[in-house]
Amino acid sequence: MPGTVLGGRYLIDAVRSEPTAANNGAMQCDATDLSSTNQVSVRIGPLSNLVDPLLGSTTANDALAVFESQCAVAESLSHPCIETIYDHGEATLDGERYVYTVAERLAGGSLRELIDRGRRLTPSQALVVGVDACRALDAAAKQGVIHGDIRPSRDRKSTRLNSSHTVISYAVFCL
Repeated sequence: MPGTVLGGRYLIDAVRSEPTAANNGAMQCDATDLSSTNQVSVRIGPLSNLVDPLLGSTTANDALAVFESQCAVAESLSHPCIETIYDHGEATLDGERYVYTVAERLAGGSLRELIDRGRRLTPSQALVVGVDACRALDAAAKQGVIHGDIRPSRDRKSTRLNSSHTVISYAVFCL
């Protein structure tokens, strides 16, 4: 995967997390936006994993339409506690169709990674994480978006321009 260019624009630099059932078979990658040289984060997963009759997609084309719709919503969200989604697309790799989202690259790891390393939050840290998550969910709900899949792997610690927030990822809402 490193060295692959998606959409003629996003060069995959490194794979940060491998596909698992918990993340719907999607990989998290570090990438470079060749049009701006900015560092970005790319989530890429097989389109076939998004086919779900319970969600109204019985074919890959149905799943692609749902993915496109969800990405348009995720890209419209703007809040300090919501990860910024820049772009999305479709690519064929080794004969298989994949979809991907492109988001800001956040410093820090997920709450799940912190817990897996045996670390615990202090009560005041837990309060900050909870308040930031509530702020993100409130901002999204005011725009008519319900996340529906909040868990520690979705919460990322971010440092952005002299501010530190827990950031909720809505890109996974697409993948």
